[in-house]
Amino acid sequence: MADFIPSSHATLRQFFDIDTAEKWSFDTNEGVHCEGFAIEVEVHRVLFAFAGPMALDEPEWISFDRIGIEELSYWDSQKRCWLDFSPA
Repeated sequence: MADFIPSSHATLRQFFDIDTAEKWSFDTNEGVHCEGFAIEVEVHRVLFAFAGPMALDEPEWISFDRIGIEELSYWDSQKRCWLDFSPA
């Protein structure tokens, strides 16, 4: 039997699978703002490399359960601007 995948996890997989995305931006449920690069995406988590002057030195696995889906955005490499994400 296949694992149950919550709808929020399916939304986040779509978000991290955008072909034109160069960087991603989201907030955790704990109120931490994250901006950077999705290095690897698994069914329930993302290996995320933070960007900016206060970025962590090493990428961190972030569980999809920790990511709020209310405000997701990404830097579109073709349009050269931040876009809000809306699931299909």
